Amino acid sequence: MPTLLAVIVAAVAATWLPAAAASATNAPASWDPAVERFVRFVEKERGLQFDHPVRVRFLDDAAFRRRVAAWSGDETAKQRELDALEASDVYALGLASEVIDLGAAQAASDETDVLGFYDEETKEMVVRGRDLSDTDVRMTVVHELTHALQDQHFGLRKLERKAGGPGLDALVEGDADLVAYAYLYSLPKRTQDAYFDAPPEVDSAEPAVPSARILELWDMYPYDFGYSALQVAMAAHGHAALDALFRDPPASEEQIIDPVALERDDRPKAVRFPTFASGDEAKGPADSWGALSWYLLLSSRIPWRDALVAAEGWGGDRYRSFVRHTDAGDRWCVRLSVTGDSSRDTDELEHAIRAWSDAMPGGGTTVSRAGSIVTLDACATDTAPTSVDEAVQTAYDRLWERTDQMWSVVDRSHPPDRAGRCVVDTVVADDDVEPLLSADHDLAKADRRRIDHAYDEAWRACL
Repeated sequence: MPTLLAVIVAAVAATWLPAAAASATNAPASWDPAVERFVRFVEKERGLQFDHPVRVRFLDDAAFRRRVAAWSGDETAKQRELDALEASDVYALGLASEVIDLGAAQAASDETDVLGFYDEETKEMVVRGRDLSDTDVRMTVVHELTHALQDQHFGLRKLERKAGGPGLDALVEGDADLVAYAYLYSLPKRTQDAYFDAPPEVDSAEPAVPSARILELWDMYPYDFGYSALQVAMAAHGHAALDALFRDPPASEEQIIDPVALERDDRPKAVRFPTFASGDEAKGPADSWGALSWYLLLSSRIPWRDALVAAEGWGGDRYRSFVRHTDAGDRWCVRLSVTGDSSRDTDELEHAIRAWSDAMPGGGTTVSRAGSIVTLDACATDTAPTSVDEAVQTAYDRLWERTDQMWSVVDRSHPPDRAGRCVVDTVVADDDVEPLLSADHDLAKADRRRIDHAYDEAWRACL
């Protein structure tokens, strides 16, 4: 089932992104009166003051779509090449049942799902819609004002140059969602209920662009996990933890999906590829695949519990696209090399990767190990992969539930640790109890007792 936060993100779908403009605009002398009350809320909730007002542009749906389409249309030839490589990688790894046009899929998502953005280049906010009685519009304004506040205090472009990546993305979006969430819960209960009970809007004007669930989950990750990770950090260290993280951002998505890794400042290890064979031609830049992507990849073909055990020991990785030239023709492939935090963790990763490889159709994968490095080569075959959308969605939901539930086992005197993580892992893995954790209704006393009992049993098992 979709997470509670995913419901909010699907409605707000706000972000920070660079637009096509080449230079920053001058800041206005004063705030637009329509947003002043939201400015005051954001300052109070975030504990920071704006240095100066920010220009806010409210656009109707057609004008907003044109603005977003113009930004999406500026995709460079290099980016289109990278998109094509990523699409080939996703297909070769069996995460999509066809090679997807990522540029088209992202543009379609931007035009229909994004409700607002903060342009870090022009220093202005752009919001879809003008009706400030609409909860969606108000939450979007609060979210984007938070991005503007982040930019004034920490410099988003500077942070991107210093520590850009999925860890920073989740910090920036999670921080903005904390404030948007706080605003939502400051509204009357009837307004909150109406917001959550409203069915999602479906845009049927345009035909659906082929996609894969893994791509949607990668887009959702900064919002879902960023919010939950920061909630846990604040439970353990107070509100000051937010500013501390902006001064020293998370180095990887592992620190976002695993509160223990964030608490320990568990930085990824450097990993080198084995040398490509003479018939293999490397394509595009090397990059990190990441702990979340490993978890979702493994859980696409093996039980999510086994994938989680392996992913919790992730120590670092590297991946790169390549073409394998053979007498029978060229095959598009991807190489992923990974190591664990310890020798035992690497053993668990290797075991899970080999189990995943055995379950892959078409025989296009090979797994090898040299010392502490496990390497997976996956090549596209003539056998189209079956859809794994349901499996990766289930795995994602369970992992988010684990991260979200961590706040219940930490406080200022008990920061995240392995014992607490073991407890929550155990509870979330209970198929009878887990649905109660994310119930969208008030629980009966008997159900609350079942949750309490599950936690008691898990503490006895994990300590």
